[in-house]
Amino acid sequence: MAALSLLCEKTCNDIRSCLSTLQFLHRCKKELKISDLEGLQIGQKDMQKSLFAVWQDVFYYKEKKPLSNVLSVLQAFGDYEKVNIGLFENYLNIKFKHRNLDSVWMGSEWLCFADIIQQQIAYQQLFFLMPYLPYPAAAFHVLFASNSYPHISYPTAFYENKVKVSQMNNTLTSLIKDITSSLKTFLDSAILLTDVFPFLVEIIKPNLRPVNTQLYSEREKNELKRVIELMLAFNLNYRQERSQEGTYNYVLDPNIEELIKFSDIKTKNVLTYSAKQMIAREVEMEQMRKGDSASDEKAKKVSKEKVPRKEIIPEKKPEPKIFQKKEIVDKPVLDFFGRQVTTTAKEDTESNKDPRDEEIWFHFKEGYSNAVWIIKKFGKYNSKIRKHKFNPLEKVKLKQWYRRSLFR
Repeated sequence: MAALSLLCEKTCNDIRSCLSTLQFLHRCKKELKISDLEGLQIGQKDMQKSLFAVWQDVFYYKEKKPLSNVLSVLQAFGDYEKVNIGLFENYLNIKFKHRNLDSVWMGSEWLCFADIIQQQIAYQQLFFLMPYLPYPAAAFHVLFASNSYPHISYPTAFYENKVKVSQMNNTLTSLIKDITSSLKTFLDSAILLTDVFPFLVEIIKPNLRPVNTQLYSEREKNELKRVIELMLAFNLNYRQERSQEGTYNYVLDPNIEELIKFSDIKTKNVLTYSAKQMIAREVEMEQMRKGDSASDEKAKKVSKEKVPRKEIIPEKKPEPKIFQKKEIVDKPVLDFFGRQVTTTAKEDTESNKDPRDEEIWFHFKEGYSNAVWIIKKFGKYNSKIRKHKFNPLEKVKLKQWYRRSLFR
């Protein structure tokens, strides 16, 4: 039974691998023994454990499990950076039986060794150092492994710190770009972080009374003026933000306090809300004054420059064109074959006849009308034309009556 459990453990509970191993031992006419299974390299080809399983094997100690098995598991996994990050975040929470801190010190040394090797491989392309990468995790197995199953959590501190470092670098680069040119020539990122920002944070927090600025003494006015000049030189200002509790507060923008102080340390000298509001207003007013003065100076320079005048060439007016009146010549009337058509006197008289001389005549007018025109005959003379509106039934009766009157 112990041999079968060892076989299942070596094959990671793969039934096909177990059956093939038993068949191999049966053909060799051997009995299933623990000594034979320990010497067989089975169940380890094309097999890779999960990240939590690798950490579990590093921190969990088994009496019959040699160190070579841990090395083979690490080499099969391959991603040594993730393994080392998890070891760094969980090794202090492991219950190990050491009275002094020698194991902790040695574990930190092994992590530094792994970090140096990874850095040399990444930056110097020294790939012959890659076989040494799994040994720090194997050393952790010797230093911190115990018989109890450890509680391992997924590492998040590395990612959070990496994001925070990138944000700080972006803040620092934007600060250096916005600094005035007179200061930029003497400062770099290292000098700003170590020698300038720690003192600048305390300088821009003056001890001012919560009263109107016109009631300040000469010393307080000079101190406020110095603070505003420094904030303008480094392009700093206070920006209003709303907290999770719903309260409003002014925060330094960009916040250089995050670059030089830890988040757990409380600041001692804190300005009041009214003082930050007053400083932010004064900084904005000074920025507007400088912008107006710069625009005025630019306009004066443009006005002082002599603009060469262009010679105005008068345009030539177009000469008037005189059109001569053409004589209208009557063209003869031609037929289809191009022969001249002669009109007779009878046709001329018919064409010149006035249509109003007829007894009945019609004249078309544009528009729409429902009126019905009725013409009655009484002997030789026609009656006068009468205009009247009828409904549809009256129209039908009128048409019938008119037809009967025509045949009488």
